[in-house]
Amino acid sequence: MRASQGASADGLAVSKPKGNRAVTIRAALVAVLGTTALTGIAAAQQQQDGAAAADETGLAATVDDVVVTARKREEQAQDVPLPLTVISGKKLEEERVTNIRDLTQQLPNISFSVLNPRNTSFAIRGLGSGIANDGLENAVGFFVDGVYYARPSSWTFDFLELERVELLRGPQGTLFGKNTAAGALSITTAKPSFTPSLSAEASFGNYDYRQFRTRVTGPVSEDLALSLSASVSDRDGFFDNVNPNGINDDTLNDYNNVSLRAQGLWVPSENFSLRVIADYGSQELDGSTGVIWGRAPNASLNAAIGALFPGGLAIDRDSRDANIDAYQHLDIQQRGISAEANLELAGGFTLTSISAFRNWNFRPNNDSDNLPIPVLTQLGYDSDQEQFSQEIRLASPKDDNVEYVVGLYYFYQSLVSDYTQTHGAAATTWLTGAPALPAAVLNGTAIYEHSAAKTDSYAGFGQATWHVTERIDLTAGLRYTYEEKTGDFSHAIDQGTPLGAFPAFLQPTVAGVRALVLGAPESFSSSTSDGGLSGTLNLSYKADENVLVYAFYSRGFKSSGINFNRSSTRPAGVGPVVDPETVDDFEIGLKSEWLNRRLQVNIGGYWTEVEDVQQQRYSAGPPTVNFISNVGDVRARGVELEIQAAPLPGLRLTASGSYNDATYLNFTGGTPRPETPGVPTDLTGKALSGAPRWQAFFGADYAHELGEWAATALTGYVGGNLAYTGSYYSGVNSQYLKVPERSIVDLRAGIRASDRSWDLSIWSRNLFDEKYPVLLGSIPGQSALIFAPQVGDPRTVGTTLRVNF
Repeated sequence: MRASQGASADGLAVSKPKGNRAVTIRAALVAVLGTTALTGIAAAQQQQDGAAAADETGLAATVDDVVVTARKREEQAQDVPLPLTVISGKKLEEERVTNIRDLTQQLPNISFSVLNPRNTSFAIRGLGSGIANDGLENAVGFFVDGVYYARPSSWTFDFLELERVELLRGPQGTLFGKNTAAGALSITTAKPSFTPSLSAEASFGNYDYRQFRTRVTGPVSEDLALSLSASVSDRDGFFDNVNPNGINDDTLNDYNNVSLRAQGLWVPSENFSLRVIADYGSQELDGSTGVIWGRAPNASLNAAIGALFPGGLAIDRDSRDANIDAYQHLDIQQRGISAEANLELAGGFTLTSISAFRNWNFRPNNDSDNLPIPVLTQLGYDSDQEQFSQEIRLASPKDDNVEYVVGLYYFYQSLVSDYTQTHGAAATTWLTGAPALPAAVLNGTAIYEHSAAKTDSYAGFGQATWHVTERIDLTAGLRYTYEEKTGDFSHAIDQGTPLGAFPAFLQPTVAGVRALVLGAPESFSSSTSDGGLSGTLNLSYKADENVLVYAFYSRGFKSSGINFNRSSTRPAGVGPVVDPETVDDFEIGLKSEWLNRRLQVNIGGYWTEVEDVQQQRYSAGPPTVNFISNVGDVRARGVELEIQAAPLPGLRLTASGSYNDATYLNFTGGTPRPETPGVPTDLTGKALSGAPRWQAFFGADYAHELGEWAATALTGYVGGNLAYTGSYYSGVNSQYLKVPERSIVDLRAGIRASDRSWDLSIWSRNLFDEKYPVLLGSIPGQSALIFAPQVGDPRTVGTTLRVNF
């Protein structure tokens, strides 16, 4: 295919004034080894030089020419024999993709859900870790400028200064830092520039939406450039709390986000560069609030709880009214610093040093029963996390017959969580279904749990590509990962009203109810360590300049984990330690361009088997408590298709689709279904939760020159997207927990200066105001109620003005 263009994969090619000072090799090595760096799984996009001017106005008549460094080599995306999706920062800016929710809509065969920001789930091809658990590694890795973000909650902040986004599907780890069993999502931000520039953006919309974004960059000396960027967003909530006794006095599920990023790029010579990044994020919201979605039949218990709702309990899927009595609020903060140092050695070798430190804090107050009565008056985890990572990587010279990358990686994480669950006056009746018991049985009681987890991960990795002929490449990669985990757990209770205050005949009943709901005090310490090999073998063949076919096998490894919950709630045979998980992935694919690069068609098929799957599930109860265990084996097989077309100047068409058959091969102890409470579910042969069989995305954009006004050339544009997600099960395979299919339409239109010095647009998301659940679950207790803890955003409309200087 076409020759590579753009910045060097090693990060050394930077546009700056001439006249750099020389530095000694000794000083450069000190800087490399004493700082941190990250190149990540980057993907760099550029247009061919001949199309650059046309592309500036969006009128190019060919599909985008994308340069990536996914294999730590600068090459065209169409030359990479992997299932790889890349979206440029310019496209994301045009479509106002500013957060992970917007982004995942455009990526094939992925699913994303948020119970609350701490409990964020991301899956590729149906494979992921489910809702976050302190004792588990993530199956999907999230990287920003090459830095691995260990806590999924940190993925939910607003993006800043995006340059590109890259999605790699399947096991990863032979080319870069943290290994991942299901895939990796990499976000790369723009580097500081030695050419001064300033951009500012303001957006306004319904629900009192306001967002302000800015970035300034430029040189402070001949070899040092800085950049500062910021984003401030807020809007009212999408739900009204109709409870007259509710503590929240405004709307629920609002959004307040602050994101800040400062960067420095030091290039003292042609063979050395150092990039340092510091970032801070803060979120404050009154959420996450769900709505009652339905009810599973369980008539024998309905009368017992009916007295709690003299006026009845409304189930209205079409409204956006919540009815909760307790306070709902979340505070989240994160901050980090990283550095990337690259040194070009004699003979064309490149040494990269990568280091990063991050921390994350989460403070919730949840009305987790989602009810207008005091059942659970407070529930949540106060969590504090710290992480440090160090990567050293050596890349061989480019264009050799055999090209290779080798590296070492270390990762450390400390995660401390304090869980609080307090019970109110309605808890006794709601949780037991026995209205004759006095409220004081559980009113005022509480559960307090403390967990402290530490992880040390060590790895060595390498990958080599042998160019057998001009058309045939053979690639092999290998990684060995060794991880040590330790954990401490304690469970304490507050009995509320003393047992002796109850009549003697009632005391055994009170003690029995409290034993079931509160459990007994306990504590334990646990540890686990294991090592595992992962790797890949890839054969690719260029049939001609524009057609590439490939086949490969990958082996993935996910280390063991620790259960942070009390032993009395775990089924027999489930201990505090969860065994490792292994993945075998087989794939074939074709990448092609046709009609003089007006049409691009990529298609791939995969067959993935996961052994000893680590998964969260719930005990049969009472009480129903979540825990993690190895649940058996899983198979995911399917096809992925991506198409881009530029049939006319200014017209771009995009389509992607996936068929994914993800099922349990053996799993007999699943979470009980609402239809059969207390009875473990046999999920053998059933679909994985959160794994739609069909997904599709269609996009169209058209730009047209409008002539000049006030000596400024103008371009008008219009675009739209349709994102389809097929139905899927949320939790177990129950008709009451089946999320229906949905189709979401977004539209946008605007006018801009052809040189992009300013841009004014109007936009709408979820144009037809479709209401849909993203998750469904059972409300704890004896009600058989089904609720939606996450409901999709309603129709939003707004306008955005952006200026560039």
